[in-house]
Amino acid sequence: MRNLLQIVSMVSSEPELVRWALALVNGIIEDNRNRIRFLSLLQKSKSGQAEKKLDCIRILHSYLIQNTDVKTRPERDLASHILAQLIAHAGIQKNSEEALNYMHYLL
Repeated sequence: MRNLLQIVSMVSSEPELVRWALALVNGIIEDNRNRIRFLSLLQKSKSGQAEKKLDCIRILHSYLIQNTDVKTRPERDLASHILAQLIAHAGIQKNSEEALNYMHYLL
């Protein structure tokens, strides 16, 4: 899942590749809801070793903010779904700023 989120973070010129990566992450989570913990563990690792850093919430939120075109609505829906599950699993108290930013985005 780390590599799929890195695709979302780094590859903005290939919308079909980003759509595929988001759909795959969403499918992995939907297939077994307990797998959201893997993203949560990646999120928690942001304060650990440099090579393991991956701020999943920031990546998904940045994607939502940067892509406002109507053509990207399916991708934004996927990113939003993943982000909502990640914030819920990681804990709103621990990620209050991110949760608040996401709520502002939704409004």
